[in-house]
Amino acid sequence: GFDAAWRDAGVERRANYTNLKPGTYGFKVKAANAHGIWSTDETSFRFTIERPFWLTWWFYSLAGAIAIARAVAGYGWRMSAHRRRQESLERAIAIRTDELQKALATVEEQSRQLRALDEAKSRFVANISHELRTPLTLLAGPLEDLRDGTFGVVSEEALKELDVAVRNGRR
Repeated sequence: GFDAAWRDAGVERRANYTNLKPGTYGFKVKAANAHGIWSTDETSFRFTIERPFWLTWWFYSLAGAIAIARAVAGYGWRMSAHRRRQESLERAIAIRTDELQKALATVEEQSRQLRALDEAKSRFVANISHELRTPLTLLAGPLEDLRDGTFGVVSEEALKELDVAVRNGRR
């Protein structure tokens, strides 16, 4: 059934069929003598072309099993890599969190120290202010009395100086 009719091979003593599918075949030959007279009998030969191993059910099954095993192994490797990456990130987060907590503690300590310094400064300014106001107040009263003429007449030039002293003392 491969060749539809007899094929004349000429003087060639062989036949090549390179595209036969697996199966059972019959090969028939007729010959002619030197005078061109054909024989009435034909010689036949039956042969079977076996299916190659890569086209068998067991090879397909083995290939499928290998593909499934590779997929499972690939998935396992991917999940393992994912877990390793997650653990690495968690360690990095823990380190950064620890660093941030230390930095926060440092900032809180500095804030506490700054509040203490601010309170000390406020007390210092209040004390200095009190220490300066008391003598200035004690000076301002007599200067005002002197300017107002309580102790006698003061010259115009002295009044100007007393006004400057009172004004600067109040300021």
